[in-house]
Formats: sequence, C-alpha cells, structure tokens
Amino acid sequence: MFEGSEKIIDVALRPNCDSLRELPPQFWQELVAACGADILSVVHHQSCDAYLLSESSLFVWHDRVRMLTCGDTLLSPALATLIEKLGAAQIGVASYQRKNEYRHQVSLASFDQELIQLRQVINGKGYRVGHLDSHHHYLFLAYGESSSRPAPVTYELLMHHIDADVANQLRGSSLSVMHIRALLQLTELLPEFTIDDHLFSPFGYSVNGVNQAEYFTIHVTPEKAHSYVSFETNITAPQLLKRVSDALLALFAPESWDVIAVNQHPVEHELSGATQSTCSIVSEQSDNVQFNHYQRNDIRLCCETL
Repeated sequence: MFEGSEKIIDVALRPNCDSLRELPPQFWQELVAACGADILSVVHHQSCDAYLLSESSLFVWHDRVRMLTCGDTLLSPALATLIEKLGAAQIGVASYQRKNEYRHQVSLASFDQELIQLRQVINGKGYRVGHLDSHHHYLFLAYGESSSRPAPVTYELLMHHIDADVANQLRGSSLSVMHIRALLQLTELLPEFTIDDHLFSPFGYSVNGVNQAEYFTIHVTPEKAHSYVSFETNITAPQLLKRVSDALLALFAPESWDVIAVNQHPVEHELSGATQSTCSIVSEQSDNVQFNHYQRNDIRLCCETL
C-alpha cells in the first residue's frame, strides 16, 4: 500500500535575504534526492519555480521554499539541511508537517525522533492536532532571530477515502493527463495558471499550477484501501478558494477531509451530513494555524504540545 499523505517542509526567509531562486539547480536536485525522490519536470514562472517530483512537489520563491513528499520518504532531514546550508540567521519561519500514517510500522522515524534532530539546528515547538485514534497531524514550528517575521499563507484540503466509482475511474488503464485535467475541471476553475502534470504507473496523478507568485498542487492516490487526494495553494481570494474546494469535494465525495489554513480563514463549506470540529493549534508570533476536520460521523479533536 502506498502512503499518499504528504510530509511538508516550509521555510520563509527574513527580509533582505539572498534569493533562493539564485541557488544552482544542483542544490535542489541534491535536496530532493536526499529525500528519496527525483525531479520529473520544472516550470520557471516570473515569481516561482515549480518542481514536479516523483513523490509530490517543490516550490521555490525568492524568499520561501515549500516541499511536499509522500510514500516512504523522510523529509525532516531536508529541513535540517536547508537550515544548515542557508544559515540560521537567514531563517524567518521554518515548519515541518506530517500526518499520522496508515503504515506507521514502516516509518523511518517517529515524530519525536524528528523533533530531536530538528532542534539540533533550530529551536522550535512540536504540536499534535486531531483525534489520537483517528486522523491527526504533527507540526513543528520554529522562528529565527529576526524581529521582522514573514507570514507564509497556505491552504490545504486533504480528502480521505474518496468515492469508489471515481477511484476506480482513476485506476483505469486508458487514462491520460488530459482526461484527468478535464475531470478536475482545471481549465475552468483555474484558467490563469500554467499547468505541469504527470500520470504515474500503474496509477496516481500529480499536478502543479503557477500564476505569478500564486501556486496550487493536487495529488491523487486512488488506492483501493486508502484512497487520498490533496489540494493546496497560497491563493487568498475567498470566493475562488470556495469554488475550487467545493468542486473538488463534490467530485471526490470523500468520507472525511481535513482543512489546514495557515494565516488565513478556512473556507466555510455548506455540506449536509458532515460534522465539523475545529482546533486552532498555533496563534503565536506572526502565525495562525487552524485545523478543521470534517467527517460523516462525529469525531472529537484534541490538541496538545509535545
């Protein structure tokens, strides 16, 4: 079984930093390879470089880098490596996020072990949000010495156990990237974005979209036992976010889904038959992280600092 849920690192540099986009291609190739992934393609846009990976995506701006990997990759060492190579003095905000795994018995490291490694290069706090016996996420947040702190914006919609008919369709042997683009309505929903996508064998699909400094990425893992689809973006327009999120939820009809909003308000979904619980896990410095879980059955969320 493939582990579809992503591990994510995000680093925002302090003001007047050296540009991340001026680093040589070899820097990013080595960073991706160290996580057990490969670069499949890249789109260089005016304000952002979007890398499509064999295990999710990498986005690089002048002062921010965000990397997602899935499967059995281990991403926390990449955050430690980034901080060491860039220098702690350049770091404004650094974060690491991972979800509880279905295949936790083969995980290369526990979150507690990763915290020990990360705290060797930068001081930060670890959090857990969600029901311990069900869906929950781990988060590490660290701040640099600069008094002027950037506030990266991200919106994640993470859908679990999607509609069986749609999952079967996405495992079809005659699929093409154009067919999936049409299914996702990418041209209609996000017409101004440059698209870069890849269809994996035997199944699975990833797409990056870039428009100036804005990005989105979608990853589809139509596993029979644990199907999963993720959508994330730094789009801040509420109406556009709602239109895209509602369209994806209507298409995939998941049994449950998570919404993680960083430094913006979560979209209000008017969906019948779903229970929503909310836990704000961070309201500190310049950041606010809000976690919402929706499920067709009631679930109670908890939040604690590790």
